[in-house]
Amino acid sequence: QQQLTGLWNTLFWAYPFVVIGAIIVAVGLYAIKRYKEAAGVAALPIIGVVLYYFALVQFHVGPR
Repeated sequence: QQQLTGLWNTLFWAYPFVVIGAIIVAVGLYAIKRYKEAAGVAALPIIGVVLYYFALVQFHVGPR
C-alpha cells in the first residue's frame, strides 16, 4: 500500500531480523548479568521503528 522501493523497502523488511538479533544479544547480555546493556539493546528496535516512521514521513518521496 505504501509502494516503498529501494532502501525504504529493504529497511521495512529487515525489521524482523533486527528484532530477532536484538533479542538474542539482549538475552546473552542478561545471562552474563549486564542488565543495563541488555535493556538498552532490547529497546533499539522500538527506537528504530520511531526513527523509521519519522524519516518516512519527512523524506519519502512517492504517492501518498
